[in-house]
Amino acid sequence: MFKLIRDKHSILTLDPKPDKEVIIEHYKNIYYQKESGLYKKEYTEKDLNGFRNKAKVFLTLYEKYCGSKPSNVFEPGFGEGFTLNYFNDNQIECFGVDLSQEGLLQHNSKLISNDNIKQGSFEDGIYFDKKFDLIILDHILEHVYDIDKTMENLIEYVKNDSLVIVLVPNEFNLIQNIYLEKNNLKMEDAPWIQEVEHIRYFQKETLDNLFSNYNFQRSSKLMSDFPIDMNILFDDTDYYKNPSMGKNAYNIKLEFETMLINKSVNKYIDLCESFADNDIGRNLIAVYQLN
Repeated sequence: MFKLIRDKHSILTLDPKPDKEVIIEHYKNIYYQKESGLYKKEYTEKDLNGFRNKAKVFLTLYEKYCGSKPSNVFEPGFGEGFTLNYFNDNQIECFGVDLSQEGLLQHNSKLISNDNIKQGSFEDGIYFDKKFDLIILDHILEHVYDIDKTMENLIEYVKNDSLVIVLVPNEFNLIQNIYLEKNNLKMEDAPWIQEVEHIRYFQKETLDNLFSNYNFQRSSKLMSDFPIDMNILFDDTDYYKNPSMGKNAYNIKLEFETMLINKSVNKYIDLCESFADNDIGRNLIAVYQLN
């Protein structure tokens, strides 16, 4: 059994944490070898457009706060490589490191021949003697074993005008807390707790705490994306109680985001800021720079 405790950054964290070797084995040899969660060996065009939309938002955020395209981008934990592929198609030099290259081989194998793509653990080593214009931390901070070593390594790649764009799950948000109360559940019994895959659970304040403790300041307003978890407020659409409802909920999310992003990426970002203001939205997004 585990508890959720606050670490020194006030981030909700599993205690005890799973063994580091178990985590590495899971991502290196299991996660991308089977279909689970949102990972698939084959994606629909709607899925692929969703990946492009997210990368487009990242690029737009960089342009919004820097006034131009980055010359390079570094993504630790690149997964299947869809974001790096988007930036590569926009003639931006791409760098990445991940425990596994299996997802990349499945979906964006053209990037494998790039010497700037490394296999390894971001928290365990320095892979490039280089500073980057843009660093993307997309669903990595909730997974890493040692958050402080991860942040120390991040600083090695950051210059004064670098942007760090962060995306983490928005845990125990307004909707989720209503769900816990409605179902008489303790935090540790929340169905979104994943004992191996998610070690820590961020809220708006704790994400800012972490970066502030490493001398970063937030350049953007906090944002959060589509509140897909509104589906769990109703028994008929609760994908935790009825997992078959998850695909439909996810497709609605993709359609909603595509509709708005096609109209205006910047107006979509404005909406994401409003979601965060109201403590809804499944994932938090923020832009940080060194103080």
